[in-house]
Amino acid sequence: FFFIPAHVMDTRIVVRGVRERIVMSVVFLVLCMILFYFNMDRYTSRPPHMTRGPTRARKTFPEFIWRNSSCQDDGMVNSIEYQLKIDHHLFEGNRNDVISEFVSFFASITGLSHYDIMHNGYWNCLEEYEVKTLHTCGHPRHTFRIRNYLSGANQTMSTVDVKVNAFGNITWACAQPFEIAPQYRNENFYVFDKLEHDVLPCEHRYSREARIHGIPLRSSFSTCGDFENMFPKAFKLTKDTRRKVIPTEDRKSTKIWYSWKSEGFLPTTRPIKFALDFTIRYNTQEEAESGTAPSKANSEFSFRVFKHAPRYYSASAPTEEDLFQTYMWYKRMLDEFGSFEEFPCEGEEKKEL
Repeated sequence: FFFIPAHVMDTRIVVRGVRERIVMSVVFLVLCMILFYFNMDRYTSRPPHMTRGPTRARKTFPEFIWRNSSCQDDGMVNSIEYQLKIDHHLFEGNRNDVISEFVSFFASITGLSHYDIMHNGYWNCLEEYEVKTLHTCGHPRHTFRIRNYLSGANQTMSTVDVKVNAFGNITWACAQPFEIAPQYRNENFYVFDKLEHDVLPCEHRYSREARIHGIPLRSSFSTCGDFENMFPKAFKLTKDTRRKVIPTEDRKSTKIWYSWKSEGFLPTTRPIKFALDFTIRYNTQEEAESGTAPSKANSEFSFRVFKHAPRYYSASAPTEEDLFQTYMWYKRMLDEFGSFEEFPCEGEEKKEL
Protein backbone atom coordinates (compact mmCIF):
# COMPACT_ATOMS: atom_id res chain seq x y z
CA PHE A 1 0.00 0.00 0.00
CA PHE A 2 2.79 2.39 0.99
CA PHE A 3 5.72 2.82 -1.33
CA ILE A 4 9.24 3.54 0.15
CA PRO A 5 11.95 4.37 -2.39
CA ALA A 6 14.91 1.97 -2.40
CA HIS A 7 17.53 4.65 -1.68
CA VAL A 8 15.60 5.74 1.46
CA MET A 9 15.36 2.15 2.66
CA ASP A 10 19.14 1.69 2.22
CA THR A 11 19.80 4.86 4.21
CA ARG A 12 17.65 3.63 7.09
CA ILE A 13 19.47 0.29 7.20
CA VAL A 14 22.86 2.03 7.26
CA VAL A 15 21.79 4.41 10.08
CA ARG A 16 20.40 1.55 12.13
CA GLY A 17 23.66 -0.42 11.69
CA VAL A 18 25.76 2.54 12.81
CA ARG A 19 23.51 3.10 15.81
CA GLU A 20 23.87 -0.54 16.90
CA ARG A 21 27.65 -0.36 16.61
CA ILE A 22 27.73 2.79 18.75
CA VAL A 23 25.55 1.19 21.43
CA MET A 24 27.69 -1.95 21.49
CA SER A 25 30.87 0.14 21.74
CA VAL A 26 29.48 2.12 24.67
CA VAL A 27 28.41 -1.08 26.47
CA PHE A 28 31.84 -2.61 25.88
CA LEU A 29 33.57 0.52 27.20
CA VAL A 30 31.40 0.54 30.34
CA LEU A 31 32.18 -3.15 31.00
CA CYS A 32 35.91 -2.46 30.62
CA MET A 33 35.70 0.41 33.11
CA ILE A 34 33.85 -1.78 35.62
CA LEU A 35 36.41 -4.57 35.30
CA PHE A 36 39.27 -2.11 35.68
CA TYR A 37 37.69 -0.57 38.79
CA PHE A 38 37.26 -3.91 40.58
CA ASN A 39 40.77 -5.06 39.64
CA MET A 40 42.51 -1.78 40.27
CA ASP A 41 45.02 -3.35 42.64
CA ARG A 42 46.64 -5.04 39.63
CA TYR A 43 47.33 -1.75 37.90
CA THR A 44 48.21 0.67 40.68
CA SER A 45 50.37 0.62 43.79
CA ARG A 46 48.69 3.58 45.46
CA PRO A 47 47.84 3.25 49.17
CA PRO A 48 44.24 2.09 49.57
CA HIS A 49 43.04 5.23 51.31
CA MET A 50 43.96 7.16 48.13
CA THR A 51 41.68 5.03 45.95
CA ARG A 52 37.96 5.33 45.49
CA GLY A 53 35.30 3.08 46.91
CA PRO A 54 35.18 0.58 49.80
CA THR A 55 35.71 -2.43 47.54
CA ARG A 56 39.24 -1.40 46.65
CA ALA A 57 40.14 -0.56 50.25
CA ARG A 58 38.85 -3.92 51.47
CA LYS A 59 40.77 -5.87 48.84
CA THR A 60 44.36 -4.89 49.61
CA PHE A 61 44.10 -3.10 52.92
CA PRO A 62 40.78 -3.53 54.74
CA GLU A 63 39.65 -0.28 56.32
CA PHE A 64 38.74 -2.17 59.49
CA ILE A 65 42.46 -2.45 60.28
CA TRP A 66 42.79 1.23 61.00
CA ARG A 67 39.35 2.83 61.09
CA ASN A 68 37.20 2.98 64.24
CA SER A 69 39.14 0.24 65.96
CA SER A 70 40.03 1.88 69.26
CA CYS A 71 38.12 2.50 72.46
CA GLN A 72 38.14 6.06 73.76
CA ASP A 73 40.16 5.13 76.84
CA ASP A 74 43.75 6.34 77.21
CA GLY A 75 44.58 3.55 79.64
CA MET A 76 43.40 0.69 77.44
CA VAL A 77 45.73 -1.37 75.27
CA ASN A 78 44.66 -1.49 71.61
CA SER A 79 46.25 -4.16 69.44
CA ILE A 80 45.90 -6.14 66.20
CA GLU A 81 46.70 -9.84 66.21
CA TYR A 82 47.43 -11.44 62.82
CA GLN A 83 46.93 -15.20 63.05
CA LEU A 84 48.02 -18.28 61.10
CA LYS A 85 47.17 -21.89 61.94
CA ILE A 86 50.00 -24.42 61.75
CA ASP A 87 49.61 -28.13 61.03
CA HIS A 88 50.62 -30.01 64.18
CA HIS A 89 52.60 -32.50 62.09
CA LEU A 90 55.29 -29.86 61.54
CA PHE A 91 56.26 -30.10 65.21
CA GLU A 92 56.85 -33.83 65.21
CA GLY A 93 60.52 -33.16 64.40
CA ASN A 94 62.63 -30.39 65.89
CA ARG A 95 60.29 -27.73 67.30
CA ASN A 96 62.98 -25.06 67.43
CA ASP A 97 63.73 -25.53 63.72
CA VAL A 98 60.12 -24.74 62.83
CA ILE A 99 60.11 -21.66 65.04
CA SER A 100 63.40 -20.51 63.56
CA GLU A 101 62.08 -20.94 60.00
CA PHE A 102 59.06 -18.71 60.67
CA VAL A 103 61.20 -16.13 62.47
CA SER A 104 63.75 -16.15 59.66
CA PHE A 105 61.13 -15.27 57.05
CA PHE A 106 59.53 -12.64 59.30
CA ALA A 107 62.95 -11.05 59.82
CA SER A 108 63.69 -11.07 56.09
CA ILE A 109 60.50 -9.19 55.14
CA THR A 110 60.62 -6.67 58.00
CA GLY A 111 64.36 -5.97 57.98
CA LEU A 112 64.76 -7.11 61.59
CA SER A 113 67.56 -9.33 62.89
CA HIS A 114 66.82 -13.05 63.05
CA TYR A 115 69.43 -13.39 65.79
CA ASP A 116 67.89 -10.61 67.91
CA ILE A 117 64.37 -12.04 67.65
CA MET A 118 65.54 -15.53 68.64
CA HIS A 119 67.83 -14.19 71.37
CA ASN A 120 64.96 -12.20 72.92
CA GLY A 121 62.60 -15.18 72.81
CA TYR A 122 61.34 -16.94 75.92
CA TRP A 123 59.11 -19.94 76.54
CA ASN A 124 56.47 -21.14 78.98
CA CYS A 125 54.67 -24.39 79.60
CA LEU A 126 51.19 -23.74 80.93
CA GLU A 127 47.85 -25.35 81.59
CA GLU A 128 44.65 -23.49 80.71
CA TYR A 129 40.98 -23.99 81.38
CA GLU A 130 37.88 -21.88 80.81
CA VAL A 131 34.86 -21.27 83.01
CA LYS A 132 31.47 -20.35 81.58
CA THR A 133 29.28 -18.43 84.02
CA LEU A 134 25.95 -18.33 82.18
CA HIS A 135 23.98 -20.99 84.05
CA THR A 136 25.18 -20.16 87.54
CA CYS A 137 26.19 -16.50 87.64
CA GLY A 138 23.88 -15.20 84.97
CA HIS A 139 26.01 -13.57 82.30
CA PRO A 140 25.51 -15.07 78.84
CA ARG A 141 28.75 -14.15 77.07
CA HIS A 142 31.61 -13.72 79.51
CA THR A 143 34.30 -16.39 79.56
CA PHE A 144 36.90 -16.61 82.32
CA ARG A 145 40.26 -18.18 81.52
CA ILE A 146 42.73 -19.42 84.11
CA ARG A 147 46.30 -20.09 83.05
CA ASN A 148 48.75 -21.82 85.39
CA TYR A 149 52.40 -21.42 84.34
CA LEU A 150 54.10 -24.69 85.21
CA SER A 151 57.63 -24.00 83.92
CA GLY A 152 59.53 -21.42 81.93
CA ALA A 153 59.86 -17.66 82.26
CA ASN A 154 56.64 -17.18 84.27
CA GLN A 155 56.93 -20.32 86.39
CA THR A 156 54.82 -20.52 89.60
CA MET A 157 52.47 -17.73 88.48
CA SER A 158 48.86 -17.76 87.30
CA THR A 159 46.75 -15.34 85.29
CA VAL A 160 43.00 -14.84 85.28
CA ASP A 161 41.16 -12.95 82.58
CA VAL A 162 37.63 -12.22 81.51
CA LYS A 163 37.05 -12.16 77.76
CA VAL A 164 34.23 -11.69 75.30
CA ASN A 165 34.16 -11.94 71.49
CA ALA A 166 32.31 -9.00 70.00
CA PHE A 167 32.79 -9.94 66.34
CA GLY A 168 32.03 -6.74 64.37
CA ASN A 169 30.47 -4.72 67.19
CA ILE A 170 33.33 -2.61 68.52
CA THR A 171 31.00 -0.23 70.38
CA TRP A 172 29.59 -3.11 72.38
CA ALA A 173 33.11 -4.42 73.09
CA CYS A 174 34.28 -1.05 74.42
CA ALA A 175 31.22 -0.80 76.67
CA GLN A 176 31.91 -4.04 78.59
CA PRO A 177 32.29 -3.40 82.36
CA PHE A 178 35.62 -5.17 82.83
CA GLU A 179 37.07 -2.92 85.50
CA ILE A 180 39.69 -4.69 87.64
CA ALA A 181 39.27 -4.55 91.42
CA PRO A 182 41.47 -2.01 93.29
CA GLN A 183 43.19 -4.66 95.45
CA TYR A 184 44.94 -5.99 92.31
CA ARG A 185 46.23 -2.59 91.22
CA ASN A 186 49.52 -2.60 93.11
CA GLU A 187 53.15 -3.68 92.69
CA ASN A 188 52.33 -7.34 93.41
CA PHE A 189 50.24 -7.73 90.24
CA TYR A 190 50.39 -6.71 86.63
CA VAL A 191 47.01 -5.88 85.09
CA PHE A 192 45.76 -4.64 81.76
CA ASP A 193 42.54 -3.93 79.91
CA LYS A 194 42.67 -4.61 76.18
CA LEU A 195 40.70 -4.29 72.97
CA GLU A 196 42.13 -6.64 70.37
CA HIS A 197 41.37 -6.96 66.68
CA ASP A 198 41.86 -10.55 65.54
CA VAL A 199 42.69 -10.77 61.83
CA LEU A 200 42.48 -14.22 60.21
CA PRO A 201 42.85 -15.13 56.53
CA CYS A 202 39.10 -15.10 55.83
CA GLU A 203 37.51 -13.14 58.67
CA HIS A 204 38.13 -10.66 61.43
CA ARG A 205 36.59 -9.93 64.83
CA TYR A 206 37.02 -7.79 67.92
CA SER A 207 37.55 -9.12 71.42
CA ARG A 208 37.67 -7.36 74.77
CA GLU A 209 39.74 -8.67 77.64
CA ALA A 210 40.90 -7.72 81.13
CA ARG A 211 43.68 -9.75 82.76
CA ILE A 212 45.42 -10.04 86.11
CA HIS A 213 48.99 -11.41 86.23
CA GLY A 214 50.57 -12.58 89.46
CA ILE A 215 47.80 -14.71 91.01
CA PRO A 216 49.29 -17.50 93.19
CA LEU A 217 49.74 -20.71 91.20
CA ARG A 218 46.66 -22.94 90.97
CA SER A 219 44.46 -20.74 93.10
CA SER A 220 40.92 -22.04 93.53
CA PHE A 221 38.04 -20.36 91.71
CA SER A 222 34.82 -22.18 92.43
CA THR A 223 32.08 -19.61 93.12
CA CYS A 224 30.60 -16.63 91.33
CA GLY A 225 31.95 -14.45 94.11
CA ASP A 226 35.54 -15.55 93.40
CA PHE A 227 35.34 -13.96 89.96
CA GLU A 228 33.35 -10.97 91.17
CA ASN A 229 36.13 -10.15 93.63
CA MET A 230 38.51 -9.67 90.67
CA PHE A 231 36.10 -8.06 88.18
CA PRO A 232 33.37 -6.50 90.36
CA LYS A 233 31.37 -4.82 87.59
CA ALA A 234 31.22 -7.83 85.27
CA PHE A 235 28.27 -9.21 87.29
CA LYS A 236 25.23 -8.02 89.15
CA LEU A 237 25.09 -10.65 91.86
CA THR A 238 22.83 -11.05 94.86
CA LYS A 239 24.17 -12.34 98.16
CA ASP A 240 22.86 -15.82 97.40
CA THR A 241 24.24 -15.89 93.85
CA ARG A 242 27.63 -14.75 95.07
CA ARG A 243 27.98 -17.98 97.08
CA LYS A 244 26.86 -20.29 94.28
CA VAL A 245 29.36 -22.97 93.29
CA ILE A 246 30.05 -23.17 89.57
CA PRO A 247 29.35 -26.78 88.47
CA THR A 248 31.99 -28.97 86.86
CA GLU A 249 30.18 -29.05 83.52
CA ASP A 250 30.70 -25.28 83.17
CA ARG A 251 34.45 -25.76 83.33
CA LYS A 252 36.12 -26.80 80.08
CA SER A 253 38.79 -29.51 80.21
CA THR A 254 42.35 -28.42 80.89
CA LYS A 255 44.69 -27.90 77.92
CA ILE A 256 48.49 -28.01 78.00
CA TRP A 257 50.34 -25.45 75.88
CA TYR A 258 53.93 -24.68 74.97
CA SER A 259 54.27 -20.96 74.30
CA TRP A 260 57.27 -19.27 72.67
CA LYS A 261 57.26 -15.48 72.46
CA SER A 262 59.57 -12.68 71.35
CA GLU A 263 58.99 -8.93 71.48
CA GLY A 264 60.55 -5.85 69.93
CA PHE A 265 59.88 -2.84 67.73
CA LEU A 266 59.10 -2.81 64.02
CA PRO A 267 61.15 -0.48 61.76
CA THR A 268 58.11 1.54 60.66
CA THR A 269 57.87 5.34 60.36
CA ARG A 270 56.84 5.44 64.00
CA PRO A 271 58.26 2.33 65.71
CA ILE A 272 55.47 -0.10 66.64
CA LYS A 273 55.74 -2.56 69.50
CA PHE A 274 55.25 -6.14 68.26
CA ALA A 275 55.11 -9.63 69.75
CA LEU A 276 55.59 -12.93 67.92
CA ASP A 277 53.87 -15.87 69.54
CA PHE A 278 53.79 -19.63 68.91
CA THR A 279 51.22 -21.67 70.85
CA ILE A 280 51.57 -25.44 70.45
CA ARG A 281 49.24 -27.87 72.20
CA TYR A 282 50.44 -31.06 73.91
CA ASN A 283 48.86 -33.85 75.88
CA THR A 284 51.07 -33.61 78.98
CA GLN A 285 53.49 -31.21 80.63
CA GLU A 286 56.39 -33.61 80.04
CA GLU A 287 55.69 -33.73 76.29
CA ALA A 288 55.40 -29.95 76.10
CA GLU A 289 58.74 -29.42 77.85
CA SER A 290 60.57 -32.02 75.78
CA GLY A 291 58.96 -31.06 72.47
CA THR A 292 57.81 -34.57 71.58
CA ALA A 293 54.42 -35.91 70.44
CA PRO A 294 52.35 -32.75 69.96
CA SER A 295 48.59 -33.02 70.28
CA LYS A 296 46.55 -33.55 67.15
CA ALA A 297 45.03 -30.11 67.70
CA ASN A 298 46.38 -27.46 65.35
CA SER A 299 48.86 -24.92 66.63
CA GLU A 300 49.05 -21.20 65.97
CA PHE A 301 51.54 -18.56 64.97
CA SER A 302 50.61 -14.93 65.43
CA PHE A 303 52.21 -11.56 65.46
CA ARG A 304 50.62 -8.77 67.43
CA VAL A 305 51.12 -5.06 66.83
CA PHE A 306 50.23 -2.51 69.50
CA LYS A 307 48.41 0.55 68.22
CA HIS A 308 48.14 2.03 71.71
CA ALA A 309 49.86 0.47 74.71
CA PRO A 310 50.56 2.95 77.52
CA ARG A 311 52.23 0.35 79.73
CA TYR A 312 54.60 -0.77 76.96
CA TYR A 313 55.88 2.50 75.54
CA SER A 314 54.96 6.14 75.03
CA ALA A 315 55.51 6.42 71.27
CA SER A 316 53.01 8.22 69.10
CA ALA A 317 50.19 6.24 67.52
CA PRO A 318 51.21 4.48 64.28
CA THR A 319 50.27 6.10 60.99
CA GLU A 320 47.90 4.55 58.46
CA GLU A 321 50.93 3.75 56.30
CA ASP A 322 52.56 1.94 59.23
CA LEU A 323 49.50 -0.24 59.77
CA PHE A 324 49.22 -0.82 56.04
CA GLN A 325 52.77 -2.15 56.13
CA THR A 326 52.01 -4.56 59.00
CA TYR A 327 49.03 -5.93 57.07
CA MET A 328 51.18 -6.46 53.97
CA TRP A 329 53.74 -8.35 56.09
CA TYR A 330 50.91 -10.57 57.28
CA LYS A 331 49.93 -11.21 53.66
CA ARG A 332 53.54 -12.18 52.89
CA MET A 333 53.54 -14.64 55.81
CA LEU A 334 50.23 -16.04 54.60
CA ASP A 335 51.54 -16.48 51.05
CA GLU A 336 54.69 -18.20 52.34
CA PHE A 337 53.24 -20.55 54.98
CA GLY A 338 49.47 -20.58 54.43
CA SER A 339 47.05 -21.20 57.29
CA PHE A 340 46.19 -24.87 57.87
CA GLU A 341 42.60 -25.73 56.86
CA GLU A 342 41.76 -22.01 56.63
CA PHE A 343 43.43 -20.74 53.47
CA PRO A 344 42.66 -20.36 50.62
CA CYS A 345 39.21 -19.09 51.54
CA GLU A 346 36.28 -20.96 50.04
CA GLY A 347 32.58 -20.18 49.81
CA GLU A 348 30.65 -16.94 50.13
CA GLU A 349 31.05 -16.88 53.91
CA LYS A 350 34.86 -17.16 53.70
CA LYS A 351 36.26 -14.54 51.36
CA GLU A 352 39.85 -13.42 51.58
CA LEU A 353 40.16 -10.06 53.29
